[in-house]
Amino acid sequence: MTHSAPFFAARGQFSYTVVVSNGGQAPANGFITLTTFLPAGLVQTRALAPGGWTCNFPAPQPVRCTNNVPLAGGSSVAFQMEGTVSEQA
Repeated sequence: MTHSAPFFAARGQFSYTVVVSNGGQAPANGFITLTTFLPAGLVQTRALAPGGWTCNFPAPQPVRCTNNVPLAGGSSVAFQMEGTVSEQA
């Protein structure tokens, strides 16, 4: 996971990228789920997902993105997560 600096800034914005990879040679078939938890005080406002993926946002914890299309062997997909930082963070 990577993020843009500064990550925590009260009343500011945050952004980070989550990458899902299939390190095998065969496709990953069936229902694929990405689950990520945000630290307290961060509120998800946007999830930019690759085509065919669906993410639950504005998200209760945890943020979940799902897809029912195979992920080819050796490939990866990236998700851009964005939101706001509360005063309590």
